[in-house]
Amino acid sequence: MKNGIIALDPRVKLVLFFLTCIFERTKIRERLERTVKELKLADRFVFMENGRIRGSYTANQLKSLPYSQMEKMGLRATSLSRVTYTAEKLPDTLRTGENAVELKYISCRKGGRVVLKLDRLKIPAQAVIAVIGENGAGKSTLAEVLCGIRSGGGTVRIEGRYTDTKERNEMCYMVMQDVNHQLFCESVEKEVLLGTAKERKKRADSLLKKMALSEFKDRHPSTLSGGEKQRVAICAAEAAQKRVVVYDEPTSGLDHDGMKRLCRLIRGSAPEYGATVVITHDMELIMGCCSHVLHLENGRAVEYYPLNDFGIERTKEYFMDEGGCKMARKKEERKTGMARLMELSGRKKGFM
Repeated sequence: MKNGIIALDPRVKLVLFFLTCIFERTKIRERLERTVKELKLADRFVFMENGRIRGSYTANQLKSLPYSQMEKMGLRATSLSRVTYTAEKLPDTLRTGENAVELKYISCRKGGRVVLKLDRLKIPAQAVIAVIGENGAGKSTLAEVLCGIRSGGGTVRIEGRYTDTKERNEMCYMVMQDVNHQLFCESVEKEVLLGTAKERKKRADSLLKKMALSEFKDRHPSTLSGGEKQRVAICAAEAAQKRVVVYDEPTSGLDHDGMKRLCRLIRGSAPEYGATVVITHDMELIMGCCSHVLHLENGRAVEYYPLNDFGIERTKEYFMDEGGCKMARKKEERKTGMARLMELSGRKKGFM
């Protein structure tokens, strides 16, 4: 077995793809996609759970499975057209005009090139902002400015208070895309409690339970899977109770169940914070927990809107509209890993 694929008979080129409940982990997804592009062939999709084969599907059969059944299997949507807005109604505080964060005249350069330029950006109190855009659009730079890692020039006010980089570093928390850079303690429980008061142990236990990590609380973080480490970092962010929490691609290591748990955690804890910022390419995550969308392009804000009826449709257009893609490669990047895998197989075998 190599790269998650078993070739049973090279003469007929039958390839079985094992899709497990951790299918959406970035490294596995990218490896599978790269292999499919090389082979341009997939006859059968085999679903595995807890070490056992639970089902076998052609591309058409897998595509026709109801969304509810895909959820029960722990798999992400095969088509973004199936994704609906499931977040709770926006709280009334988001309509009062109260702002948790306000940025003015932010400008950042890398190698002489402007990577972020914002004249003004206001984030409502208790909002959950999805930051979208192509790679290099300035999303991570914005996160660094918010968290005090970069100065960015201009001014940043948090809950009415002008802040410098040191103050923002103390008031904000970022869950990095590669969480291995921020896990230091000898146990999961100690990691979640790091930098918090001892009396918050009950809250830490509650967070671990919500993210299905209770059984791992005495384990060393390095012994966990990528998705489990991601959930530990998320729990640590929530336990820290900073005024602004920034998540950088938080679903990169999560399966469908982990994504749904994250949505509930973010949405449930949003009233406790000034604001929550989620950098993501994941439309399912946006529809599951976010209240607003900020679209960056070439370091500038091109759209900023609440997820009301118009905003929901606009977000779907961004992720699904072929006419909005500048290059075929960018269109491919907007699809889920499973959808891309199925489409590649269908081109060769006529499954789609």
